[in-house]
Amino acid sequence: MRKILCMLLSIVIAVSCGTVIGTAAGSTDDGSTNVYLLGDVDLDQNITVIDATLIQRGKALLTELSGLQEKLGDITGDGLDVADATLIQRDLVDMPTKYPIGENIADENEGVVY
Repeated sequence: MRKILCMLLSIVIAVSCGTVIGTAAGSTDDGSTNVYLLGDVDLDQNITVIDATLIQRGKALLTELSGLQEKLGDITGDGLDVADATLIQRDLVDMPTKYPIGENIADENEGVVY
């Protein structure tokens, strides 16, 4: 029953969201521009269900993700997969994860670091 509910939720989310393409870096209070939040696949500086949906669409070959998007969506660090989308969804409903979802993973001089 739980698997069916998860599958239905994934289908509803995938159907209701279009392809989202974001822009890279934003800015911080200190003026630096390297802000890459773990889980921010659409690069809009917010972690939302759209980020999880983009991972699912990328794995289903419905959306092409850039290398940066794949890096930011790879929550576990073992390659982008649907489990990463699930972790983002868990974080959005305040279920505990051991990953720093939503935290800046950029190094000021080197770009994205994880």
